[in-house]
Amino acid sequence: MNKLRNRRIFKLFALIVVVFSILTVNVFVVSVLGYHVNSGTNIKEVVDGIHTVEAPIYAKRGRILDVNGNVLVEDTEAFTLYAYVAPDRFGIGNTPAYVTDKDQAADEISKILKAPRDFVLSQLSADAKQVEFGVYGKYITPDQKKQLEETEITGLGFIPVLKRDYYSSQFATTLLGMTTFNEEKKVQQGIMGIEQYYDDVLSGTNGLEVYRQDRDQYRFDTIDSLSYDSKDGSHIKLTIDKIIQSSLDSSLNRLLTHEEVNASEAWGAVLDIKTGKILALSDAPSFDIDDENTIYMNRATEYEYEPGSTMKTLTYAAAINEGVIKPDDRFDGDTFYLYTDPDTGKGQRVSSPGPNTATIHNPSQEIYPMITYEEGFQRSSNVMIAELLTDKLNTEIFRDYLHKLGFFKPVNIGRIPEGVGTELWQYHHEKVTNGFGQGSTVTMLQLLQAHTAIFGDGTIVKPYIIDSIINPDTNEVEYQAESQVGERIFKEETAQLVRDAMYRNVNEKQYGNHRFKMDEINIMAKSGTSQIVIDGAYSNDTFLFSAMLGFPYENPQYAFYFAYIADEWHRSWVSADILKNVIKTTIVTYPVDTNLDEITTQDVQGRKLDNHINRPIGEVTSELNEAGYQVIVLGDGKTVIDQYPKKGVKLLSNERVLLLTEKSNMSVPNMSGWSLKEVNAWANFARLEIITEGSGFVKEQSIAPKTKINQDMKIKVRLE
Repeated sequence: MNKLRNRRIFKLFALIVVVFSILTVNVFVVSVLGYHVNSGTNIKEVVDGIHTVEAPIYAKRGRILDVNGNVLVEDTEAFTLYAYVAPDRFGIGNTPAYVTDKDQAADEISKILKAPRDFVLSQLSADAKQVEFGVYGKYITPDQKKQLEETEITGLGFIPVLKRDYYSSQFATTLLGMTTFNEEKKVQQGIMGIEQYYDDVLSGTNGLEVYRQDRDQYRFDTIDSLSYDSKDGSHIKLTIDKIIQSSLDSSLNRLLTHEEVNASEAWGAVLDIKTGKILALSDAPSFDIDDENTIYMNRATEYEYEPGSTMKTLTYAAAINEGVIKPDDRFDGDTFYLYTDPDTGKGQRVSSPGPNTATIHNPSQEIYPMITYEEGFQRSSNVMIAELLTDKLNTEIFRDYLHKLGFFKPVNIGRIPEGVGTELWQYHHEKVTNGFGQGSTVTMLQLLQAHTAIFGDGTIVKPYIIDSIINPDTNEVEYQAESQVGERIFKEETAQLVRDAMYRNVNEKQYGNHRFKMDEINIMAKSGTSQIVIDGAYSNDTFLFSAMLGFPYENPQYAFYFAYIADEWHRSWVSADILKNVIKTTIVTYPVDTNLDEITTQDVQGRKLDNHINRPIGEVTSELNEAGYQVIVLGDGKTVIDQYPKKGVKLLSNERVLLLTEKSNMSVPNMSGWSLKEVNAWANFARLEIITEGSGFVKEQSIAPKTKINQDMKIKVRLE
């Protein structure tokens, strides 16, 4: 019994000794080494605040460059400001590491951040340990950080971040777009424009650095096994030229602010027609890149609208290309009454309005006599188009041209969303109105692409806007765009004839496109005015004004298209002067080769013809003969009532000048050796129909010279 009790006492004593020993060792280890044996906790680290930190290594987002490598968008260093406001944090020497004087801090911070003082003070007074300052404290610059540090306000801290920096808040904003910081993924994320559509290309992959630090933020070892590097995003080089883009941005915004234009919206582009590179693409008003809630709409690519008379160029070209007309053929320019048979759907011109009849007027409801198709094009005659698509050019063939030219489908200049337009093609009158740009809707990009066939050799060239994608580490090109030449739509001679007509649109004063004439370079142009729908109906006083310009005429290199919405009575000459600055910028930036031969140069640089209208015929004849011109007097009047060429046209000294003195008593002239232009000028004065055969200069005419003219006459001339 005693032995059993002694054994139990011994075991209890031994247990007490063991427990005491463990406690003694643990206390020794904790006190000396700072390590708690039972829990495995490093007490020293707890006391010193040593902990593991996982810090993201932010990847740089790729740059966006212009075609010459100029930086348009890039990441720059920035910071997010925070303040520790709870009075429980101290630094070295037990000094406060929190904001001690909140009123003074609010004064300094609000001044540097340009933030409302009341807002800053309310944040500093919040019931929290640490606060930030909303949008005012995000993305502060290194200079702002330095200013805040110099105030010596205690408790301020700065979190390094990357900010997206744009060349200008007014530069190509719709095209470039913008980003916002994704708090969950800790990356800049594109939400508009190129930034959004190429987000996967521009975005990098963040890295991670894992390390330990103490409560005073003294950093210890890095844990390499858990850390990894970031990978920066690729750079994107656009086809945009910074200088031309700036000029276009400025000009379009000027249309909105000039008191004699007051456009509500505007858009435009400059295209290298030989390569398809888009050198500038813009719209106005644009959005504010500093406002994340801004409304985004790219009018230059997404807006679908009725193009108006710029479409006539393509209709006119299709008719010439099909051989159904020649530029010098004539048509009746009077009001066109289009009857559509309800049973067959076929249309025909009738003499007066009636059931199933649509009335087609010329612009301003002008009425023309028998005029050439080229003059009809230059006068932007709707009647001419109606005549073509009713009696000359099969509408289904015309439709085929529209589809080959790329209408009603995306151009695909890149990933940027595009409109495709809406084809209105059921009734004959709808098919006709398509020819002068009313009814169906298109986009600016489609118009530009279609006109590459006019300004070039008849072949389509596809526009594009991404030049290349570049590896940020090696500078190697990962993707390089190439020009894409498509189908030949028009014969070369067709394209040349249309360009000639567009050139004369600008250089002959009687046509409205004369407002685009420039001393620096020879321009081709076709303008347009179209109705727009407002509140479900066509507006009676607000219209869409546009123009397609090509230059230089002698060797076309560039197309410039613009459109804007304005009041009917605005000053179109003022808008033309504003927009010509874009052309001037382009030819200064990229000097053009006009490729003129000696004769053409003389023609362009020859003497300008004066205005001789209302002057005595004898006096004018004497002056022109002395200058070396061949003078043809039409009629037996005593005063010049019209002339060809018009004032300002440059002529060589031996060229013909036609002077009209009397319309009621005229004779057929001797046209031997005349050019086709001169024949048509005379026919226009005489209001007669001319039937031509061949090309070159007049060899024969069907009615002898000096024959008195009557209005039933038709004269045939053969040219060689």
